[in-house]
Amino acid sequence: MVFVTMSGTIRNATVALEHWKYPMNSNQDIAKIETSNVNPFFLATFLNTSYVFLQMTRIQAGAIQQHLYLSQIEKLRIPTFSEVFQQKIEELVKAAHTAQETSKNLYQAAENILLAELGVDEKIF
Repeated sequence: MVFVTMSGTIRNATVALEHWKYPMNSNQDIAKIETSNVNPFFLATFLNTSYVFLQMTRIQAGAIQQHLYLSQIEKLRIPTFSEVFQQKIEELVKAAHTAQETSKNLYQAAENILLAELGVDEKIF
């Protein structure tokens, strides 16, 4: 499933990952897009591009807080690419998520070592 923000900062898209804790709650309007003929990782990546930003800028509504309607999201023009290309995008996105998680874990470990060496109790922070 792909999530796309529909109010406020429109156009932010992501794939619902398996390790997320469900059920989820949100304080924004979010479109939930289930895909059958398009790889969700490709779709989320494409929805975050400048091509879609330009499309959404033309169709958004609202004077102060911008909003997209589901009927407008359904009309977005999404190109068709080969399954091989879409699979490669999925692999790259998953690798990026893995690298980000590894980075967070390494940062936390380094912070713990630093606090231990300084003799600082991390509960203070």
